[in-house]
Amino acid sequence: MAGFFMRMRKCAMPESPLLIVRRLAVRYPQPRLFPWRARHWRNVVDGLDFNLHAGETLGLVGESGCGKSSLAKALIGLQPIASGAAIFNGVDLAKLDKKRWKPLRRDIQMVFQDPLASLDPRMKVGRIVEQPLVALRPDIDKADRPQHVAAVLERVGLSAGDMQRHVHEFSGGQCQRIGLARALVVQPKLLICDEPVSALDVSVQAQVVNLLAELQRDLGLAMLFIAHDLAVVRQLAQRVLVMYSGTVLEQAPRERLFTQPMHPYTQALMAAVPGSNALVADTAARDMEQHPPSGSQGMTLGCRYRDRCIVADDYCGRTVPALRRTAPDHFAACHFIAAA
Repeated sequence: MAGFFMRMRKCAMPESPLLIVRRLAVRYPQPRLFPWRARHWRNVVDGLDFNLHAGETLGLVGESGCGKSSLAKALIGLQPIASGAAIFNGVDLAKLDKKRWKPLRRDIQMVFQDPLASLDPRMKVGRIVEQPLVALRPDIDKADRPQHVAAVLERVGLSAGDMQRHVHEFSGGQCQRIGLARALVVQPKLLICDEPVSALDVSVQAQVVNLLAELQRDLGLAMLFIAHDLAVVRQLAQRVLVMYSGTVLEQAPRERLFTQPMHPYTQALMAAVPGSNALVADTAARDMEQHPPSGSQGMTLGCRYRDRCIVADDYCGRTVPALRRTAPDHFAACHFIAAA
């Protein structure tokens, strides 16, 4: 079944992005103390902009609660897009209802954080991986499905014999490989990975990261990789977005971001990494630890990072900084960074 993956080769990055996100917002309703009062909403993703090309891995980093997983759910259709646009291959995902979403399920797949929680313990592995084919690939005959399942299991480092086993018989790393096989069996164009290695041991993390890098390289997938671990992001991503309180504070090519971080928040993240050679003093990282995020999504005035920033002044509390280009392909949202 080697030909099963022949159509998913790595190709040169086209000029037109596969995914274009503009001013995207995701919001959740707030609890109401009294049922007759108006419903209030909280923006967890607010005005996000980025592009993702075919064959590219885009890393998304930030603290817990900054909106990373909400963004992933919105792009996969599990959470409504409140405003803005997410244009995938020419189709605006924000305008799709459940019926019109179904044809895109094959092209956009997701790997979840907890491999055990995302797999049905009652099903055998073969049936778990086969389900996307049943729902999204009616062109494949029922008799041919086991061959496709066996091929994708072998591609992620498992074997055809594993099709008859249940998920409780596998380790955490093997379960994540099963999750990858389930996502890849329909040959998607975009793979969204939401903290896929955070629940795994360090040695197992390395195996899964190496597998993801190999799959992205060989199959030409576009990948949105969400993680806390900056070392993992540096290994996998070509570009990195730094997210805070629902917005992007900095985005740049991988090596430039890690060697020349511009935004104070990015610098503090780098300084917090053990053994790092960050460009700021350790006091920046300690100050960030002592002042947790204020949960200020939806603020209309000022920089959202100002309460934790070591260089913020009164102007930062009055004016929202724009995401400006500071160097080729490098953007940062800070009043103290000169535009290129």
